[in-house]
Amino acid sequence: SMGQNITEISAAMEETSASIDLQTQSISSINSATSDASVAVEKLSQDTQEMATRADEIVVRIDEMVPQVLSNKKNAVEMVGSSREKLEAAIEETKIISQIVDVSQAIKAIASQTNLLALNASIEAARAGDAGKGFAVVAGEINSLSSNTAEEIEKVNQLTDKVMSSVNTLAKEAGNVLEFLNTVVLKDYDSLEDLATRYKEDAGYYLDTSGTLGSSADELNATMSNINEILDTINASQHELNEAVQNVSDNLQEITNSSSQVSDETKDALSSITALQETISTFNV
Repeated sequence: SMGQNITEISAAMEETSASIDLQTQSISSINSATSDASVAVEKLSQDTQEMATRADEIVVRIDEMVPQVLSNKKNAVEMVGSSREKLEAAIEETKIISQIVDVSQAIKAIASQTNLLALNASIEAARAGDAGKGFAVVAGEINSLSSNTAEEIEKVNQLTDKVMSSVNTLAKEAGNVLEFLNTVVLKDYDSLEDLATRYKEDAGYYLDTSGTLGSSADELNATMSNINEILDTINASQHELNEAVQNVSDNLQEITNSSSQVSDETKDALSSITALQETISTFNV
């Protein structure tokens, strides 16, 4: 019957309305999630921009540092070269000490020979008796002087040995210092220069990566905005559809009510017709 059909249609409309409500809730959840994602993407974009700014600052600092490093390296190289030249000149000058040793040895030899001659002279003076007494005194003085000279020369030799030892030690240590400057300090400058170059390259990479991430974040943020707009449109359409379904349901209810009224009126009309027929049949009799 029509009433049954209307009831079935009304039930279907209610199910459709419930489904639309469920879809609307799902869209609201998705909209909320995309809003949260948009906030996260915006934060990522800000962090990326901050990272790019810091990377750019690092590049600027390295550009300022590298010339200073190169200047310090140049000064160190010049200092090492100058110090080496001065050290070599000083070592060359200390060779005069060896000449002093040679002269001392010569004087010592002369003193020894003089001492021997004085001894021979004393012997000859003793043989000469009284005539050689004066000569013996002179020979004794010469012998004493040569002995003292030999002793002083020995002291000089000992001092020059100590001086030579100290000079050799000083030259060796100075050479070690120069070697340290040449092999370690200058090498450290080279390493620092290489390190600065690598830092600059890394900072450049981070700068490029930050730019890429920033662009991706902007694109993603725009996509999220488009999704939100689409969801808002769908949500509005769902709302309109829900209202349309509700209107259909209301109309069906009105039709149902009207059908019920028509049915009642039809029953009344049938009752009236039946009564009329009975009355007519009475007249026929």
